[in-house]
Amino acid sequence: MYLNNLCLLDFFQNIGIPIKDRYDEFQYRPAAFDELGHGIQHVRKFLDLCAQKDEKFAHISEEDIEKVSKCLAEKEQWHNKALMDTQKQSCYDPPSVLAQQIRSTKQALDTTCNPIMNKPKPKVEPPKEEKKEVKKEGENNGEKMETDSTKPGETPADSPKTEIKPEMDID
Repeated sequence: MYLNNLCLLDFFQNIGIPIKDRYDEFQYRPAAFDELGHGIQHVRKFLDLCAQKDEKFAHISEEDIEKVSKCLAEKEQWHNKALMDTQKQSCYDPPSVLAQQIRSTKQALDTTCNPIMNKPKPKVEPPKEEKKEVKKEGENNGEKMETDSTKPGETPADSPKTEIKPEMDID
Protein backbone atom coordinates (compact mmCIF):
# COMPACT_ATOMS: atom_id res chain seq x y z
CA MET A 1 0.00 0.00 0.00
CA TYR A 2 2.77 2.42 0.98
CA LEU A 3 4.73 1.72 -2.20
CA ASN A 4 1.62 2.25 -4.30
CA ASN A 5 1.06 5.69 -2.70
CA LEU A 6 4.67 6.69 -3.41
CA CYS A 7 4.28 5.72 -7.05
CA LEU A 8 1.11 7.82 -7.32
CA LEU A 9 2.81 10.75 -5.61
CA ASP A 10 5.75 10.59 -8.01
CA PHE A 11 3.38 10.33 -10.96
CA PHE A 12 1.38 13.40 -9.93
CA GLN A 13 4.50 15.37 -9.08
CA ASN A 14 5.98 14.61 -12.49
CA ILE A 15 2.83 15.95 -14.12
CA GLY A 16 1.89 18.69 -11.65
CA ILE A 17 5.20 20.47 -11.11
CA PRO A 18 5.77 21.32 -14.81
CA ILE A 19 2.17 22.55 -15.05
CA LYS A 20 2.65 24.75 -11.99
CA ASP A 21 5.95 26.08 -13.37
CA ARG A 22 4.33 26.95 -16.72
CA TYR A 23 1.49 28.70 -14.90
CA ASP A 24 3.93 30.72 -12.77
CA GLU A 25 5.96 31.73 -15.82
CA PHE A 26 2.78 32.69 -17.67
CA GLN A 27 1.88 34.97 -14.73
CA TYR A 28 5.30 36.55 -14.08
CA ARG A 29 6.65 36.95 -17.62
CA PRO A 30 4.53 39.98 -18.68
CA ALA A 31 5.62 41.99 -15.64
CA ALA A 32 9.26 41.11 -16.29
CA PHE A 33 8.94 42.16 -19.94
CA ASP A 34 7.36 45.45 -18.82
CA GLU A 35 10.24 46.13 -16.42
CA LEU A 36 12.78 45.48 -19.17
CA GLY A 37 10.80 47.64 -21.60
CA HIS A 38 10.74 50.54 -19.13
CA GLY A 39 14.48 50.20 -18.58
CA ILE A 40 15.08 50.27 -22.34
CA GLN A 41 12.90 53.38 -22.71
CA HIS A 42 14.78 55.11 -19.90
CA VAL A 43 18.14 54.44 -21.55
CA ARG A 44 16.79 55.51 -24.94
CA LYS A 45 15.64 58.85 -23.46
CA PHE A 46 19.13 59.33 -22.05
CA LEU A 47 20.69 58.69 -25.45
CA ASP A 48 18.23 61.08 -27.12
CA LEU A 49 19.17 63.82 -24.67
CA CYS A 50 22.85 63.14 -25.30
CA ALA A 51 22.26 63.35 -29.06
CA GLN A 52 20.57 66.73 -28.54
CA LYS A 53 23.67 67.89 -26.62
CA ASP A 54 21.70 68.49 -23.43
CA GLU A 55 23.74 70.43 -20.88
CA LYS A 56 22.92 67.91 -18.14
CA PHE A 57 24.88 65.21 -19.94
CA ALA A 58 27.58 67.28 -21.66
CA HIS A 59 30.23 65.97 -19.25
CA ILE A 60 29.79 62.33 -20.34
CA SER A 61 32.43 61.16 -22.80
CA GLU A 62 31.67 59.81 -26.27
CA GLU A 63 33.16 56.42 -25.35
CA ASP A 64 30.70 56.06 -22.47
CA ILE A 65 27.78 57.08 -24.68
CA GLU A 66 28.89 54.54 -27.28
CA LYS A 67 29.10 51.85 -24.60
CA VAL A 68 25.54 52.63 -23.46
CA SER A 69 24.35 52.65 -27.06
CA LYS A 70 25.84 49.22 -27.78
CA CYS A 71 24.38 47.76 -24.60
CA LEU A 72 20.97 49.22 -25.42
CA ALA A 73 21.01 47.81 -28.95
CA GLU A 74 21.97 44.36 -27.67
CA LYS A 75 19.33 44.26 -24.91
CA GLU A 76 16.64 45.74 -27.15
CA GLN A 77 17.28 43.11 -29.82
CA TRP A 78 17.11 40.35 -27.20
CA HIS A 79 13.91 41.84 -25.75
CA ASN A 80 12.18 41.99 -29.14
CA LYS A 81 13.20 38.44 -30.09
CA ALA A 82 12.18 36.98 -26.73
CA LEU A 83 8.87 38.84 -26.77
CA MET A 84 8.04 37.55 -30.25
CA ASP A 85 8.96 33.99 -29.29
CA THR A 86 6.82 34.19 -26.18
CA GLN A 87 3.81 35.58 -28.01
CA LYS A 88 3.96 32.74 -30.55
CA GLN A 89 3.85 30.08 -27.81
CA SER A 90 0.76 28.53 -26.32
CA CYS A 91 0.28 28.69 -22.59
CA TYR A 92 0.70 24.89 -22.31
CA ASP A 93 4.08 24.83 -24.11
CA PRO A 94 7.26 24.92 -22.04
CA PRO A 95 8.44 28.54 -21.86
CA SER A 96 11.30 29.46 -24.16
CA VAL A 97 12.26 32.43 -21.95
CA LEU A 98 11.92 32.44 -18.18
CA ALA A 99 10.96 35.48 -16.14
CA GLN A 100 14.25 35.18 -14.26
CA GLN A 101 16.18 35.43 -17.54
CA ILE A 102 14.29 38.61 -18.39
CA ARG A 103 15.03 40.09 -14.95
CA SER A 104 18.71 39.21 -15.25
CA THR A 105 18.81 40.95 -18.65
CA LYS A 106 17.26 44.05 -17.08
CA GLN A 107 19.81 43.84 -14.26
CA ALA A 108 22.65 43.64 -16.80
CA LEU A 109 21.26 46.70 -18.61
CA ASP A 110 21.03 48.63 -15.34
CA THR A 111 24.49 47.55 -14.22
CA THR A 112 26.07 48.71 -17.45
CA CYS A 113 24.12 51.90 -18.13
CA ASN A 114 23.12 53.41 -14.77
CA PRO A 115 26.66 54.28 -13.58
CA ILE A 116 27.26 56.14 -16.83
CA MET A 117 23.85 57.81 -16.89
CA ASN A 118 24.14 58.93 -13.26
CA LYS A 119 27.73 60.13 -13.52
CA PRO A 120 27.86 63.48 -11.67
CA LYS A 121 29.19 66.60 -13.29
CA PRO A 122 32.73 67.41 -12.23
CA LYS A 123 32.66 70.16 -9.63
CA VAL A 124 34.28 73.41 -10.64
CA GLU A 125 36.32 74.71 -7.75
CA PRO A 126 36.03 78.45 -7.18
CA PRO A 127 39.33 80.33 -7.40
CA LYS A 128 41.07 80.45 -4.05
CA GLU A 129 41.36 83.87 -2.46
CA GLU A 130 44.80 84.94 -1.45
CA LYS A 131 45.55 84.78 2.25
CA LYS A 132 47.54 88.01 2.12
CA GLU A 133 44.38 90.07 1.83
CA VAL A 134 42.92 88.42 4.89
CA LYS A 135 46.08 89.12 6.90
CA LYS A 136 46.11 92.80 6.02
CA GLU A 137 42.55 93.26 7.20
CA GLY A 138 43.23 91.51 10.50
CA GLU A 139 46.45 93.37 11.39
CA ASN A 140 45.07 96.94 11.29
CA ASN A 141 48.52 98.58 11.08
CA GLY A 142 49.99 96.81 14.08
CA GLU A 143 47.34 98.05 16.52
CA LYS A 144 45.12 95.68 18.37
CA MET A 145 41.52 95.88 17.44
CA GLU A 146 38.97 96.24 20.16
CA THR A 147 36.66 93.29 20.25
CA ASP A 148 33.02 93.35 21.08
CA SER A 149 31.40 90.88 23.38
CA THR A 150 30.13 89.02 20.36
CA LYS A 151 31.54 85.67 19.43
CA PRO A 152 33.26 85.11 16.07
CA GLY A 153 30.68 84.59 13.36
CA GLU A 154 27.94 86.14 15.47
CA THR A 155 26.42 89.44 14.55
CA PRO A 156 25.68 92.06 17.20
CA ALA A 157 21.98 91.46 16.71
CA ASP A 158 22.47 87.76 17.56
CA SER A 159 24.54 88.32 20.69
CA PRO A 160 22.84 87.95 24.04
CA LYS A 161 21.88 91.30 25.48
CA THR A 162 21.35 92.12 29.06
CA GLU A 163 18.40 94.36 29.34
CA ILE A 164 17.70 96.29 32.46
CA LYS A 165 14.07 95.92 33.30
CA PRO A 166 12.40 98.22 35.75
CA GLU A 167 11.26 96.51 38.87
CA MET A 168 7.59 95.97 39.05
CA ASP A 169 5.55 96.89 42.07
CA ILE A 170 3.51 94.02 43.21
CA ASP A 171 0.49 94.85 45.33
